[in-house]
Amino acid sequence: MPRKQDKIEPEDDIKIVFFRQTHPDSDRDIDFGIWALLNQSRDAVLRARENELHQYGITTKEADALLHIFNLDNISPADISRLLFREQSTISALLARMGKKGLIVKTRDREKKNMWRVSITEKGRNAYYNSLKRESLRPIMSAFTEDEKKQIISFIKKIRDNALLQLISVPTIPFPEM
Repeated sequence: MPRKQDKIEPEDDIKIVFFRQTHPDSDRDIDFGIWALLNQSRDAVLRARENELHQYGITTKEADALLHIFNLDNISPADISRLLFREQSTISALLARMGKKGLIVKTRDREKKNMWRVSITEKGRNAYYNSLKRESLRPIMSAFTEDEKKQIISFIKKIRDNALLQLISVPTIPFPEM
C-alpha cells in the first residue's frame, strides 16, 4: 500500500486491489478485486460520513438505527437487528449507548412483558434530521451522472440481493453437543 504522502494514480488502483494480496492466485481473481474495491470504497465513504456526523454527536451506526426508529416507532430491538444485519447483542449495546445519549427510550411491550420497544426522543429526532443533510456524500457522488448513479444502484442491488440469497441458502451450523 502506498505511504500516506504518496499520490495514488488511477492505474495504481488496479495494482493495489489485485496485486497486493497474500494469496498467489488472487491477482487474477476479479471477484476478489471487486470485493476489495467495494470494501475500500465503503470504508472511505464511511469515514467521510463519520466525520460529518461527528458534529451532531452521533455515529453512522446510530444514524442508521435512528432512520428505522424514526420511521417505525415502537420498533423492537430484534427488528432493528434484522434491518441492520447485526447481531442482537450488538444492537443491544448500540441502543444502550443511544439511550444514555438521550436519543431513544426503551419501554416494555404492553402485551409481551419480556419484549422491549424502542422510540425516538426529541433529541433523537433532531439528530435524525441532522443526519439527513448528507453533505459529505455530495462531493463524492458528484463524480457520476444521474444515469451512472442509476447503473450503480442496479449493480449494487444485484450484489446485495445475491449476497442475501447466499446467506439464506447457507445452513446454520449447529453447536456441537458435549
